[in-house]
Amino acid sequence: MRNYQLFSQIRKHGTTSFPNFPWPQARNSLESERITQFLWPVRSPPFCNYPKPVLLSKPNTWSFVFMDKITSSLASTVVKSAYGVSYFESDIRSGATHAFTAFIPILNAWLNSQTDDTTHDLQRLTTRTFFSHLQQSLYNFKPDVRINLSLRRVDTSASPVDHAAVIFGPSISAIPTLLRDRYAVRTYALGKEYIQFRWFANSFVIARDLVMDRNNKMWNLCADAMEEGVIMRVVLDISAKITVSEGYMVWDESAGKKVFVLSREEDVERTFSVTLESPHMNFELVNRGAALEAGVWKIADIDDVVEAQTFENMMMKSMKQG
Repeated sequence: MRNYQLFSQIRKHGTTSFPNFPWPQARNSLESERITQFLWPVRSPPFCNYPKPVLLSKPNTWSFVFMDKITSSLASTVVKSAYGVSYFESDIRSGATHAFTAFIPILNAWLNSQTDDTTHDLQRLTTRTFFSHLQQSLYNFKPDVRINLSLRRVDTSASPVDHAAVIFGPSISAIPTLLRDRYAVRTYALGKEYIQFRWFANSFVIARDLVMDRNNKMWNLCADAMEEGVIMRVVLDISAKITVSEGYMVWDESAGKKVFVLSREEDVERTFSVTLESPHMNFELVNRGAALEAGVWKIADIDDVVEAQTFENMMMKSMKQG
């Protein structure tokens, strides 16, 4: 039932401005457009909470919470096996804080100048999917609008891992497109050749032609996917204070050039939900506890905006189709 409520909200308010987004009142239409199309809602997290247990198409029943906890616990076991218990309980928390601390100034530099250097720095910290989301959001901005982010304070250590997830299968660089949301099961397209099935905290990447072959059993395909490698995800909460400055560029006759005019500045202090993603690795590394050899973690999402946008894209496609 809640899907239909969201559907009506999107139809009435658009995809990025919901009535329960507590945005401050903008002083002009240009600033309003900037606020509602920002990369992620800095002032307040989205109304929906992905990928934690409540899926929009199913009420938060005890059985859903229980199954999410069980599958997340299994995913945590894989992470601990790959990286070690001490790393899972301590090092990953300080690493998440370091990544978030580095991310804000790098994002700010990229927002104001998309050079090869700033783009490379941002891509080094983020997954391909998250960078694509940031890039697409930037395209929606008016050219004369500016925003600056300044990290004023961040807790020295993130909270313990709040949620863990695993993606079994081959390494596929395609950006996921949500096709179906059926209670605990979600189906994503990974380009034209692969499909990703998500069941609570566990996901399986399988070749599309194998899925379409009715002679193949899904559980066998999932078991085969587990032999092809794994990507791990963890979600941690980080408390931070960020100063958000918004304004726009206007022509100054006396200076003979455009100058920046500040329209609002605000300190935002809250908890940010940060999703980190490991590189793809085979189970030989996992079993040896040598996952660090595969590479570094990257930021895959903040406040679950990528998952929320993926869901909105599916809903908008449904609207266009009828």
